[in-house]
Amino acid sequence: MQGSSLNTNPDIARPQAVSQFMLPANPQQYLNKELVDDKIIQALNSAEGIETAKPNPKAKAQSVVPDRVWQILVGLAAHFHLLVGLNGDFKFLPESWGKAFDKLAPKVSKMVNLFNYTDKGQLSIRDNNSLDGVSKLLFPAVVTWMPVDDMFLAQGLSSGTTMMASAHNPRITDKSRFMSNLKQHWESYKEMISEIFFGGWDGIKRLVSKDDFHLMHLGGNMNFFGGLGGLIADGVHPILKTFFSGIRNFGGIICDIAKILHGDFNYAISGSLYIAAHILDIWQTSISQDDHEKSRKLSHYVQWLSTIANYFYIKPSETMANDEFKDRVKDKRQLAYAMG
Repeated sequence: MQGSSLNTNPDIARPQAVSQFMLPANPQQYLNKELVDDKIIQALNSAEGIETAKPNPKAKAQSVVPDRVWQILVGLAAHFHLLVGLNGDFKFLPESWGKAFDKLAPKVSKMVNLFNYTDKGQLSIRDNNSLDGVSKLLFPAVVTWMPVDDMFLAQGLSSGTTMMASAHNPRITDKSRFMSNLKQHWESYKEMISEIFFGGWDGIKRLVSKDDFHLMHLGGNMNFFGGLGGLIADGVHPILKTFFSGIRNFGGIICDIAKILHGDFNYAISGSLYIAAHILDIWQTSISQDDHEKSRKLSHYVQWLSTIANYFYIKPSETMANDEFKDRVKDKRQLAYAMG
């Protein structure tokens, strides 16, 4: 009997000996694994600033500013915060300069991020990546109006939504229309919540698996609702605000652990820097009522770390990620043939 095209295609055929080296001997199993790997890369790439959907040929919107310019502007804004924080510790600037820079640094950071996130948000919406676009637009819509002490807390609304969008991405198939894409995100949200909290042992296994995005989804929820609760509690009671800020920070740490688990170098660097920012923010929140000067200084360090972390998070481009995936698949095939 003549074999099927799947089994006779030299590009994907597999010798039986491959199974001894942890590679699937069955070609269909191998292709299924490749599809899963591809979905994981798509989910990672959907995070801040990385486009995963194919551009809509009818859309005319483009990035307003080249990415390299954004890198320079974001770097300047980040190190402006570092300068202010270090001056708070070592007092190497004249007092009048220190006070002026303390007020100016958040304004520079907010302005850069306002245009950067708006630019990336309109690109995501253009490509019908609905939740990812909304998450980016939440940053300028909310964080821009916050004092420096509350900027990181407010970022939870944006970063939490981004993490949820990233976690849902392997389940999203319809990117032809904004509303249908948003509906799929809502269905994915409900599915993942059910799988986590009502999935029993399988739900726990999904949380610790690097091939699932349930941990990132859980952390995204804590990020979002912790940030939202903290902003609402700001006018109610400081202890309540500290409680929600802790939820936001622990949710962020969970997301960062999920990033590190997925193995990409840039995501690992980003996750590590964000964890340091979360630890400092927990410290800052705990002393904000008793030592406002030190709290404000720590807030500048937090903004410095989080801005650099964001740079590493958006560093890989879609083309780079796709090329890395193709190279990985090619290396697997060459290894299989060599061992056969």
